[in-house]
Amino acid sequence: MFPEKFQTADGLTLKTFTARPVSSLARASVIVLHGLGDYGGAWPYRNLAEALTARGLAVYGFDQRGHGRSDGERLYIQGWRELLADVSAFVELVQNVSEARPLFLLGLSLGGLLALNHAQHHPAGLKGLVAVAPALDASGVPAFMRAFIPLIARLAPRLSLNLGLDLNRISRDATAARVYVDDPLLNLGKSTPRMAAEVLSAIAETQANAASLHLPLLILHGSEDKIAPPFGSAEFFQKAGAPDKVRKVYEGAYHNLFLETNRAEVFDDIGAWLEARL
Repeated sequence: MFPEKFQTADGLTLKTFTARPVSSLARASVIVLHGLGDYGGAWPYRNLAEALTARGLAVYGFDQRGHGRSDGERLYIQGWRELLADVSAFVELVQNVSEARPLFLLGLSLGGLLALNHAQHHPAGLKGLVAVAPALDASGVPAFMRAFIPLIARLAPRLSLNLGLDLNRISRDATAARVYVDDPLLNLGKSTPRMAAEVLSAIAETQANAASLHLPLLILHGSEDKIAPPFGSAEFFQKAGAPDKVRKVYEGAYHNLFLETNRAEVFDDIGAWLEARL
């Protein structure tokens, strides 16, 4: 049985989320990384897990430090390397415990950025990457705020910060979005200056090193995503060194494609892409 929690290198306890096929052995494992202010067992990821397990794929996720049910100051990190180290530890855990091979890494929003950056540093053992609405362009945050974030991060790194994101643009499915944002474990649209500054730096680093990524890559984005605008994923895709790369843009879709009106199409696209690479 997969553990319900694991320890980070600096002693935090992070809670896990697992979904497995009911009637058969898993054909592959998919690690899912959630977005900023989100958590691994939230409704969008349960939707995804249901679709993937129906295809015989095992799904593993965890609540990142400072998120959901996990330890850590809310939405605070000392450095981006902490998040990378947590992902590395979880990848190792899945590799050691799960019998399913191959292993894919999938991330939504901030999780997409984290998945891409992790794979740039540690591609070994990964069969491919799926980045859904990856945070590769910070223009969803007002320009004046982006300009001051590095300064505030030095002066008041733990300050509660509203990022000014338009949460009405999460999904065109207003009912699904309302159920989602009412989850008390969420902290959507919020951050701390230190976290925000580290994310901005990670975006720059990930974009600068796009050519170093050679793993099979699928990028999915909504054309009307105002939270993590699709320009960033277009730039990354163009520069990515992967010979096997696909980018699909859903016309009219907003940010969280796992909650969108066409989410069944999104899940089918992800599942078909994964199956084609088993």
